[in-house]
Amino acid sequence: MKAFSEIIGQEKAIDFLKRVIGGDRIPHAYLFTGINGVGKSTTALALARTVNCTSDTTGDGCGRCITCRQLTSGNFPDIISIAPDGQNIKIEQIRELNRALNYKPVSGKYRITIIDRAEMMTEEAANSFLKTLEEPPPGNIIVLKVVDLRDLLPTIVSRCQRVPFNPLNRDTIKEYLVAHHNQDDNTAYLAAGIADGSLGKAIEICEEGFLDARRELIELILGLKDMPGKQAVELAFEYGKKYSKKTQDDQSDIDLHGVIGIWKTCLRDILLASVRGNYDMMENRDYRDRIAALAAKYDADKLIESFFLLEDCQRDLIRNPNSGLLMEKMLLELKTLNN
Repeated sequence: MKAFSEIIGQEKAIDFLKRVIGGDRIPHAYLFTGINGVGKSTTALALARTVNCTSDTTGDGCGRCITCRQLTSGNFPDIISIAPDGQNIKIEQIRELNRALNYKPVSGKYRITIIDRAEMMTEEAANSFLKTLEEPPPGNIIVLKVVDLRDLLPTIVSRCQRVPFNPLNRDTIKEYLVAHHNQDDNTAYLAAGIADGSLGKAIEICEEGFLDARRELIELILGLKDMPGKQAVELAFEYGKKYSKKTQDDQSDIDLHGVIGIWKTCLRDILLASVRGNYDMMENRDYRDRIAALAAKYDADKLIESFFLLEDCQRDLIRNPNSGLLMEKMLLELKTLNN
C-alpha cells in the first residue's frame, strides 16, 4: 500500500488532503472525481494510513506502527469497500453499510469506507445513503469515487468535500512503465498514449499479448474504409463481445476503452499525415508507410469528426452495457463518415 508521497501525478489532490488533515478538521465525506486508473483508490487507502497512523509526524504515515502494518498487509479491520453488485449498488448494500457505521471503529481512530462507482447507486440506495451523510456517525470517513460528479444526486455532492483527480500526462505514465514495469520506450510510449491519462489502464494494456492485439486492431481500422458494410457489422459485434468479456485464455489485457484508444491514435496519425505531412509526431510509427498511403484518401474535417465520435463512444461505454451494439453503431458511423 502506497503512502501519499508515493502517488504520482496527483500533487494538488494530495497537498489538499494533507492540509486538511493537518488542520485537524477532517470532513466526514470526500468525493474523489476523475477517470479510472489515476489513483483515487490508492489515495483513499493512503488517507486511511495517514489519519490512523499512531506514530507519524510527517503527514505520510510512518509505515511501522501496528496500524500501518495492518494496512500494508490488508488486515486493517476498519476499511469497508463497496462496489456495484451487478449493474448497481443496491439498497441492501447501503443498509448494511449504515448498520456498520453505527459501531465504533475496531482498531483505528477512523473507519474508512470506499464506495466505488458511487453513481451506480439505485434511487433507493442513494436516498438511504443521503440520510447517513446528513447525520454521519463519528469516527467515519466516507470516500465516494466517481468519474463525473454530474451522475450523482446534487444533494449527495453538496454534502461531500470534492477532490478532483486529473489525468496523468503521457511522459509521466511512460516513465513509470519503463521504471516499474520493465517496458521498452516504444511500448511504454504507445501504451501511455492509448491510456488517455490513466496509469491503471496503461499498466493493464502493457501486458503479454498487447502488441499482437494492437496490430490486429490497427489493421481493422486502417482497412475499414474499403471494407464491405456487412463485414464491418460482423467484426463490430465480434470485437464488442471479445473485448468486453475477456476469457482467461485472452491475454490481450485490452478492454473496449483501450480498443477505441488505439483507433484514436490511428486517426490522429492519419490526420497529421494528411494535413501537415508530419510523420515525426506519429504514435504508430511502425505503420508510417500504410498511414502515408491512406492519408490522401481522407478528408481532414471528417477525420476530426471521426475522432470526436470515438471520444463520445468511450464515454458511452461507462453507461452502456450493450457493447456489441455500441461497437456496431460506432464502426458503421466511422465507415459512413469516411467513405
